[in-house]
Amino acid sequence: MPVCRDIDDVKKEVFKKIDIKALGPNQGKKVKKLKKLIEDKYIENFQKTHFGIAPLTHAHFLDLCKSMKINPEKLAYNKISGMISNACMSPQCALYM
Repeated sequence: MPVCRDIDDVKKEVFKKIDIKALGPNQGKKVKKLKKLIEDKYIENFQKTHFGIAPLTHAHFLDLCKSMKINPEKLAYNKISGMISNACMSPQCALYM
């Protein structure tokens, strides 16, 4: 499922699936538990998609920019580390390059 970038849309989708009134007494505890479950799932997904990102050679960086029609001058590519500091380098991320 694609990642939504708008937090308000995400909240709407989550609350569509939850009937807060049906939670009954102790809603606060139940909402906190639900929040923890969502946070844990987010962290798990983040780790799967963002850990182990390999550095890019300068040539590969330029090829990626060309294929994605991105001006390489707009990205802060470090030739020594092979990393980009102002864009995500994970192809599975919604904020990739």
